[in-house]
Amino acid sequence: MKPLAILRATLVLLAVSATPAAAADCGNYGFPRGHQGNDPIFTQKEIVGAGVFDIRTRRTRCRPTARRMVRRFWAGEWGRCNPICQRGGYRCRSRQLGDEFFRMTCNASRNRRVRFEFGA
Repeated sequence: MKPLAILRATLVLLAVSATPAAAADCGNYGFPRGHQGNDPIFTQKEIVGAGVFDIRTRRTRCRPTARRMVRRFWAGEWGRCNPICQRGGYRCRSRQLGDEFFRMTCNASRNRRVRFEFGA
């Protein structure tokens, strides 16, 4: 194989492998996109109320980063985050969008973001 062809193949592979980390729609807490069935995954606890939904990331992965953040948030391990708090390397801001309807946006260095909505 010619060196130019090898370089092109390498660039294509890098572009394809970088795409999932660029931005992702992770689905809902316990029910990620494409999940079939009635039982939630990545949690053993019952999901009550509206739960956490519309989990999205930018320049970070759904698994494990966003899922771990949402699982810890929903388990109450964050305490009060009203309206700004720091979690790990992320600075998070909660914004009320409606009656018992909120959006949490967490930003970190290198333009990384985890965003999700939650309600009662």
